Amino acid sequence: GDKFVDKVIEEAAEYIGIATANLINILNPEVVVLGGGVMEALQDEMMSVIIETAKDYAMAGAMKGVEIVASKLGDDAGITGAAVLARREAKKA
Repeated sequence: GDKFVDKVIEEAAEYIGIATANLINILNPEVVVLGGGVMEALQDEMMSVIIETAKDYAMAGAMKGVEIVASKLGDDAGITGAAVLARREAKKA
């Protein structure tokens, strides 16, 4: 409930939204997955601001069909991704 902390969280979410819009404009992904400790802890406070800001800053039409979601893997996201990549590479060999 601290107003200063709430403002800092909102501002951080806006910057993440701008960065997300930039990635969408450049990479044209179908899905953007946001994760990490801060995102996991503050998902309810941040996701709507991130999504709305991304919509505001993305090029016209760029957001069409793009889904922005929070990771469900939490702190295990990096190791899980590495394991999947290693498995794919092993199958190619």
